[in-house]
Amino acid sequence: MPSFKIKVFLEGIRISYHIRDPAILLPDSAINVLSFARIPLAPIGVCYNVAVNGSLDLTNLTGFLGIALYIAGLVLLAGYWLERRELLLY
Repeated sequence: MPSFKIKVFLEGIRISYHIRDPAILLPDSAINVLSFARIPLAPIGVCYNVAVNGSLDLTNLTGFLGIALYIAGLVLLAGYWLERRELLLY
């Protein structure tokens, strides 16, 4: 069973991704705050739209660029952490 913190985190992602869904009624102030949480989720939506529609346009290409930047950032961060810990991997 996932811990309570993980459940709260995943629920927050779900709510922020579906804030414009008519089934979830939130006040406008909450929608404005949660709209900033959707920015990191945009490339995932772009990948889904390309898979469903099968077409590429400028919006989809910027989403793919966002994914490439996420990957590059994670690789640089992991390299920094590995250098800092001075791990010998051989």
